[in-house]
Amino acid sequence: MFLSVLLWDLLIATVIGRPRVQQYLTAYIHLVERGSGAILIGFGIALFLDKHS
Repeated sequence: MFLSVLLWDLLIATVIGRPRVQQYLTAYIHLVERGSGAILIGFGIALFLDKHS
């Protein structure tokens, strides 16, 4: 399991390190940040509702 996670992380780091991917991410970083923020808010709401039910 450790090896598969390590290989996955190395693959992601290699892909993100490519200039073309960096240009794409730079152009759409605001959408990535909003999407990840919405996911985190969803997790927070789910935890809150689970804790208080």
